Amino acid sequence: TIKKRIILGFTVILLLVSGLAITSHFLLNQIKTEANFMNTDALPGMKAMGQIKGNVAEIQINVLRSILAKTPEDRKKYEDGAAVLGAENGKFLDEYDKTIHLPEDREMFKTMAQARDSYITARTHLFELLTAGKTDEAWAFNVATTRPAYNAFQEIVEKLLDWNVANADKS
Repeated sequence: TIKKRIILGFTVILLLVSGLAITSHFLLNQIKTEANFMNTDALPGMKAMGQIKGNVAEIQINVLRSILAKTPEDRKKYEDGAAVLGAENGKFLDEYDKTIHLPEDREMFKTMAQARDSYITARTHLFELLTAGKTDEAWAFNVATTRPAYNAFQEIVEKLLDWNVANADKS
């Protein structure tokens, strides 16, 4: 009868609309979760690591400039510049630390902190050699210790940056 066909038709339409509503609800929750991850982890991580990477390169340029400096005043200027950028990196690292939610990220962050400490120690000793007027020893120390410490630090920063970019892409 017409009555049964109308009831069946509306029932099918209601079931389809209900299915769409339920599916939309679950998909919107998934989108919300991914957007939250992007906002609280991936994007802040990419920003912080990008800034750190740039600052570390600039610090190393200041290190090389301090070795090549002709006057103690110039040398001091470059050392101070490296110190300012190092302090700025400390702030970026604190910001990054607050965004860490995943164990793999935490492990890489610890590795990066160790590499950073090694680089700072090497850089400080290099500056001490330069202050003492031991330029030849400073060059040798830079080649043997400071530059490899810089490379290790920059490598883990690059790895963390790539990791955050990959997570953002996946999200």
